[in-house]
Amino acid sequence: MAAVMTFLRDGLAAAALAAVLGGAALAGETAVPTHVDVPVPATMIYAGQPIPLAALTMRRVTSRYAAAAGIAVDAGQLDGKLARSTLVPGRPIALSQLREPHVINASKPVTIVYRAGALVITGEVIPLSSAAAGERVRARNVDTGLVVSGIAQADGTLLATGR
Repeated sequence: MAAVMTFLRDGLAAAALAAVLGGAALAGETAVPTHVDVPVPATMIYAGQPIPLAALTMRRVTSRYAAAAGIAVDAGQLDGKLARSTLVPGRPIALSQLREPHVINASKPVTIVYRAGALVITGEVIPLSSAAAGERVRARNVDTGLVVSGIAQADGTLLATGR
């Protein structure tokens, strides 16, 4: 019976120690923060608008929520991004609500480039949809009317692909 009492006493002491340390484990393990500050909009940000870092404030949420919800935990994750949907003031921003800015806009002429070794062929095309860098785009060749596809490049050109 004395062994059970000692175990209970030590178990209660360990629980009290863990509570004081903010949920930390015992015996040399580091404390895990139970809450984190995440960036949230201070004003309404509409779909398609850039996310200005000056329009963000911080809000405290639980670490478990931040990890499970897939939200932005650092303002650096929002820098240069556009809102995919309306961002409501005070609500954490899900990473799925963000997108990269378009480098190619639908119906605006762009240059398509085909490279094969030293051979480089360029032409003008009209994209059928908008795209961010690295996305596949279909475009209509201005001269022939044929639909071709390519990969949007950061410089605003299309890199022709075989598909």
